[in-house]
Amino acid sequence: MQPRIPFLPTPLRIGNWLRNRMSFYASVLLGKPVYRGLPYCASVEPVNFCNLHCPHCPTGRGNTGKTPHRLGWDDYRLLLERLSPTLIHLNLFFQGEPTLHPLLPQMVALAREKGVYTCVSTNGQTLDRAMAQALADAGLNKLIIDLDGADEESYQAYRQGGSLQAACRAVREAVAAGLTVEVQCLLLATTEHQKKAVRRLARSLGARHITFKTAQLYDDRLAPSDGPDSRYRHTADGLVRKKPLRPRCARLWRSVVVNTYGQVLPCCFDKQGQYVWGNLLQESLYQIVYSKAASGFRQAVMTRRASIPICGNCCE
Repeated sequence: MQPRIPFLPTPLRIGNWLRNRMSFYASVLLGKPVYRGLPYCASVEPVNFCNLHCPHCPTGRGNTGKTPHRLGWDDYRLLLERLSPTLIHLNLFFQGEPTLHPLLPQMVALAREKGVYTCVSTNGQTLDRAMAQALADAGLNKLIIDLDGADEESYQAYRQGGSLQAACRAVREAVAAGLTVEVQCLLLATTEHQKKAVRRLARSLGARHITFKTAQLYDDRLAPSDGPDSRYRHTADGLVRKKPLRPRCARLWRSVVVNTYGQVLPCCFDKQGQYVWGNLLQESLYQIVYSKAASGFRQAVMTRRASIPICGNCCE
């Protein structure tokens, strides 16, 4: 089993983190983007397809327009080589279900060998004992498992094509393997009244970390009431974001998202890949985050963020 140190704090990583954070604070104070250093967090997508059909997920709805694709091992090694010198935290997930990649444990192990903190988020439907043990042996730091409901009816209202029974099995197997497990529940019309029941269920399965998240929605299907469990309020024109958008976003400084084709996106809300900054299989990370596309996007966020479609659902 790989050591579970959070990450290897090299002088390069710490120095980069300081430059990056200070440049973000300078940007806020000056009201214009000042960018220094490189991203210290990243999400790399192992696969761009899923085994479920969640109604508020572009992949589940089948409207991404992408051909199913797995990130190749050689491509992953190259991506990690270009990311890892300044990388502290790596999410091995984006739009697809990561456990559908047969080399997911090896991906975790390689990142851990480079001293990077690793996290995987899964719907748990294919996570069996062997996979859980392989991820534990690889040194995975955190495993997030979706548990969106306390009964089959509420669970399957969103996780269409899946089963609560399979998700519960995944939690049990992951806990038994010694993984740090975080159970995550989206707050929807079907789950907003089940917080206590979900918490009891998760604890009965051995999980100690339970997170309730507001959901990103595209219409009012499954929308919760206008309370604290929703990012939106109901209006005659449909759902409207509650909080005004601030003219800044820390994600654009600290992190990047890399899809299965190596394309670098500004954040996880660019689910359709509308704002490609470059391709990390063909360019260095420095070239990409200092490109005209990246600089222009940061400028747009600080001057006219409300006009950027992907920012409308942002929880920042």
